[in-house]
Amino acid sequence: DEANLLSTSKSMYEKNNVFVSIEEFKILGQKQEMSFSLDKRLAFFPYVLHLIHCIKGYSPNNVYIINAFASFGCLFLLYFLIQSLWGKYYGYVAMLLLASYPLFIRYSMSAGYDVFNLFFALLAFLFFCKFCKNNLRENANLLIYTVALLSYTRYECSIMAIVIVIFTLIILNKKELEQINWAFCIYPLLFIPNAWIMFFANTNTYLQVNEGERILTTNSHTAYVRIAEGCNNFCTYCIIPKIRGKFRSRTLESVIKEVESLAAQGVKEIILIAQDLTNYGVDIYNGK
Repeated sequence: DEANLLSTSKSMYEKNNVFVSIEEFKILGQKQEMSFSLDKRLAFFPYVLHLIHCIKGYSPNNVYIINAFASFGCLFLLYFLIQSLWGKYYGYVAMLLLASYPLFIRYSMSAGYDVFNLFFALLAFLFFCKFCKNNLRENANLLIYTVALLSYTRYECSIMAIVIVIFTLIILNKKELEQINWAFCIYPLLFIPNAWIMFFANTNTYLQVNEGERILTTNSHTAYVRIAEGCNNFCTYCIIPKIRGKFRSRTLESVIKEVESLAAQGVKEIILIAQDLTNYGVDIYNGK
């Protein structure tokens, strides 16, 4: 998971996209990417990490800067949250308990997005408590935008964000609802990117088998031609579906074009390869 998040941020920094190379090799110093994948997690955390790359230059260690700030932020937010409910003493106790919690310490020193997610969750709860005490429309707007950011940290938080928004609308009185501003109107639109990623991360539209110019690594008379990528069998002992993605075939036209190109280079023997050769074409030729 951490490697995928770092790879996504690297793609944002170097290639201005969110597609992660899952297979590549170097020949004579030239890197050739073979296939790509789209991480199913939301891109908010990698995007923030990519901003750090833009400031400091790319380094995998930049992720620890984000988690360091997020960890201290979690401690202070927890203090203010508990202090606003039960007083300073309980606020200090809560902060010390969280700081000594082994799992929190582990995540603080990891390259994951767990502490980052916790920071926005605590921030949302803090603003929600503030809104409940003084249910002003301005506090509602601040709460709405905070839970919108929270929903972009991970998919599960979208459910919590929707629940908070419903409670916010219930608490607001009729007069304040009549004066509601555009922030509430555009709020549903903020979930569109979440739905977009969830849809495309579970389809084959973003997964392509490499069809670029070939660099031969075999003897000049023989060559391998990949006709499909991935697998849909999900055997318990095999990790190919998780690494290569779902099964997808190249079109017959693209395969023939590559074979003709190799033949023009003097190749006499073509070896067709795939993780699941017997299923070639079933995904693009109506199961035939």
